Amino acid sequence: MLRADIERIRGVASGEVLRALVERGLVRVAGRAELPGSPLYYGTTNRFLEIFGLRDLQDLPRDADAPAPAGLNAASAPW
Repeated sequence: MLRADIERIRGVASGEVLRALVERGLVRVAGRAELPGSPLYYGTTNRFLEIFGLRDLQDLPRDADAPAPAGLNAASAPW
């Protein structure tokens, strides 16, 4: 996933969060996109799966299953 994708989902700048996750071994640089500026692709690590008790990424909740952020009800959630 590109940082721009993550920022679109989160709605805030995510550079520092991604840096911290990479430093902790939860996320890794998975390559570069063939786009202007060659942005980095990020991917999860096995450590990420272990810490969150997941067998694989298929165990992550889908957008429709994720709880709405505080202050939003499910009807007004962007997903």
